[in-house]
Amino acid sequence: MFCLGAIVSGQGWATRVPAEVARRCGIAMAATIVVVPLIGFGIGVTNLSRDGAPFLGGWDWQDLLLDVVEATLVVAGSIWLLAMAQRRLTSRPRSGIVPPMLRMRPTCLQVPVLIGLEIAVRPLLLSAAAKMATVAVLAVVACFALGWLIVDRTRLGRIL
Repeated sequence: MFCLGAIVSGQGWATRVPAEVARRCGIAMAATIVVVPLIGFGIGVTNLSRDGAPFLGGWDWQDLLLDVVEATLVVAGSIWLLAMAQRRLTSRPRSGIVPPMLRMRPTCLQVPVLIGLEIAVRPLLLSAAAKMATVAVLAVVACFALGWLIVDRTRLGRIL
């Protein structure tokens, strides 16, 4: 994601992702979501708890497949969601805590926050869906809170 951001930094994607790029990212994301379960069933994965071990570590084709799927969802999904937010969430408040948070793009904090939260919830005795929901909610709050702290409470706010 960092490399992609560096590559497109001069092309104005922070304010407007090109419509064709957003459309293709949406298609890639949707296709991945539809095709991956079909591939899973095709190779005999019927129970992730029992059959998922080959996908979780090592130098196998299953690991490569998981990495490709994850990268597709992360990159294409992030670009598509950014484009949707740019087109649909256009009103901006003029005062309060939100403008500093908008200046500090919280997405630049997502990787360390998500990894930290995923590690933190790993030992909890919750279902995978409950862990995912917990991480999702906490990650959004944490990214915006850290963005606000960085912009509003440090000298970096003058630069950002």
